[in-house]
Amino acid sequence: MRRAERRKQRQIGAAARAETRASRSKEEQLALLDRKFGNGQGAACERARLNGVIDRAADELNDPRLSMTVDEVRVRKADEVEDAWGCHADMKADRSAYITQPHEAWLEYESH
Repeated sequence: MRRAERRKQRQIGAAARAETRASRSKEEQLALLDRKFGNGQGAACERARLNGVIDRAADELNDPRLSMTVDEVRVRKADEVEDAWGCHADMKADRSAYITQPHEAWLEYESH
């Protein structure tokens, strides 16, 4: 009986610690590690993981592709395809038809 009670207590404690850990930001977790082990000391793998997450988040904030609208992405991809294959060059003038109604624009292009 005691073993089952102790297991239940450990599970409750683990859930509480996990919840507390999840509520901290990555920077707060690094600061906590610094307080526990010293500045830059201990928990090398966890520090590397947290720094990687922070760096990726910073890179994503600076990525111009993430601030583009869907239509801008479509235009950019269409330009890349045209540059790579040299096709649909005459459709560049009527960009809005190409983006909003690609099937109709393609039929119009094929009819020429």
